[in-house]
Amino acid sequence: KIHIISEHTKQCVNQCPANYEAKNSTGRWECIKCKNCPRWCDGGVINSREEAERYKHCTHIHGNVEIRVSESDISPVLEKTMKDIKIIEGSFKVSRSFALVSLYFFKSLEEIQNVERNEFSITVMENDNLQKLFPRAVKVKNGKAFIHYNQKLCMEEIKEFLKNGNMSKPSVFDVSDVTNGNKAACSKDELDFNITHVYGRFALFNMSDYRRNLADSKDEDLNSLIGYEIFYREITEEQYEAQSVSKYEGLDACGSNVWNVIDMRPNKAGYETSGRTQNNVANWYTKPEIGQLRDLKPYTTYAVYANTLMVPHLATKASGAQSPVKYFRTDSEPPEEVDKLKVHEKTESSLSLRWRPPAKAHGIIDHYEVQVELIQMTNTKLKNYCVNKIQKDSTEEKPEEPKNK
Repeated sequence: KIHIISEHTKQCVNQCPANYEAKNSTGRWECIKCKNCPRWCDGGVINSREEAERYKHCTHIHGNVEIRVSESDISPVLEKTMKDIKIIEGSFKVSRSFALVSLYFFKSLEEIQNVERNEFSITVMENDNLQKLFPRAVKVKNGKAFIHYNQKLCMEEIKEFLKNGNMSKPSVFDVSDVTNGNKAACSKDELDFNITHVYGRFALFNMSDYRRNLADSKDEDLNSLIGYEIFYREITEEQYEAQSVSKYEGLDACGSNVWNVIDMRPNKAGYETSGRTQNNVANWYTKPEIGQLRDLKPYTTYAVYANTLMVPHLATKASGAQSPVKYFRTDSEPPEEVDKLKVHEKTESSLSLRWRPPAKAHGIIDHYEVQVELIQMTNTKLKNYCVNKIQKDSTEEKPEEPKNK
């Protein structure tokens, strides 16, 4: 059936989206927006793009859900197909999914019910690059958690999930800090990062020198900090207004990344040399690190954040720092030229013009300025040659007639 979404869009679809229900009250099928109209789908194993597509527009899942994906660049597909799921009636498992960095594609998930009361309601196992679980608090009704061999998943992230899910404290056999987060930077340190100046096509930033933190601790090797990563991306006006961008959206371990990345080495001139001793660090690395974001678009909204790059075996306790996400808009610039300027109608005293707006406005177009130039016509052009015929010049020489031989 072809359904019409009965709002301003009047869009025709083969299947109503989530939070709409199909009704045939006027002789044609329409998608009517509803508040409590679950779209039930059967659970299963999601191990390919095709399997993921089965869950598009689903809000409630009968049975268990297992994610086991090995394909690269699959995060955008999961973000499109998993975003409406609210309830999983059975248990949930994600395992051996090398590409996944987070489970943030479950934007609406509220509850894992485990109605069959299996021993484990959630299993997270052998995901080498998984760093974040769900983007919101997910309640777990029955069963325990089994979380092992996720080398980049910090224990703080796991504990927060268990607390939000009202789950009991797990045993070391079910969840272990030995097998989870052993290759992650699980520091809570916050990196001070700020956008200082914004222009049309570039922006300036500064951030605190993390070597000062290392120097203050006195037990850390300053060489354990090898650099910084600056992540930035374009965002929508809605994201800019809500300031709701997640660092893990659109990111997987196989190259799919909506974030642009700049690598920075620590500034060699970051400290004052006078009085620099191991016991006096008052002047060590007090100057901020500075840099630029280049090749930006005029009058465009962006999100940006930074984190440190550490060598774990050189650090004693420090594991790095990360800044919150910052937001900014670039300055406007003159727009590109209008396209397809045409005279639509004309009279003796007026002209009507039509044109297409610039392909890139580089800002908000408030109004257009139309310049008209009067071109004086010469007497030759004004002369009516039907009345005043061309007069031959009497002085003009006649061609010679051929002579008879």
